[in-house]
Amino acid sequence: MWTEASSRILIVDNDKEFRCSLQKTLRKAGYRVATASGGRGARKKLNANIFPIILLDLSTPDFSGLKILREILRKSPETKVLVLTADDDPGMTQKALQAGAFGLLKKPVKREALLYNIKLALDQLIEWQE
Repeated sequence: MWTEASSRILIVDNDKEFRCSLQKTLRKAGYRVATASGGRGARKKLNANIFPIILLDLSTPDFSGLKILREILRKSPETKVLVLTADDDPGMTQKALQAGAFGLLKKPVKREALLYNIKLALDQLIEWQE
């Protein structure tokens, strides 16, 4: 059963500084965090571990973020994927939501919004398991 204290989160973002900042924030909040800089790294992490929550930048250098999103949800439909984007393209964000993203966070992400959305995702996962 997933709980806040035991939840693993995968951050997929090519911006190292941003990725490290998110990782630090989430670890301080008690989450177990892994990171990947792009699609290839995300695939390796996903093949080795289960992540109930994934923070996914749509602009990964080696694969389409939408492709990664679809792949994640095909393998693990219960995973909650929060899309990270600095892009103002409503078409792209709409495609991500239609593909099954749990939610969307605009960069730069505020700490409160990040933690709130992760809590919402976890609450939904816990309800789904009960």
